[in-house]
Amino acid sequence: MAIDKLRAATIGAKKNFKSETVEFNGVKFEIRQPSVGARAELTKRCTGSDGKINMFDFLVWSVIELTYEPNTNNKVFTAEDYDILAEQPTGGFVDAFSEVAASLVNVDMEDKKKTSSPIPKTN
Repeated sequence: MAIDKLRAATIGAKKNFKSETVEFNGVKFEIRQPSVGARAELTKRCTGSDGKINMFDFLVWSVIELTYEPNTNNKVFTAEDYDILAEQPTGGFVDAFSEVAASLVNVDMEDKKKTSSPIPKTN
């Protein structure tokens, strides 16, 4: 009986994914929290042959994978946009969106400055 309660409280509970609305140039975008599996895929995509995560790739791919038209399932960016996003000026929308995405992915942005790998927050 106890196992049933534990399972109901965890994997049986309603999934509550967070999102944040970001406004850029008067237009609203929705940045969504990924699932654990989607975060793993994002991390895997950005891991080099040396086993280290390329933080630049991680931030650009997080913008691609987590930015949506608000209240829809329409992603704003696609994989084909990677090079265009990578060429945007620093301090612009890519940085703004990736900062929000990193918080929703559970990556500590301060620690990213110290290492080449994102550090999952432990709360």
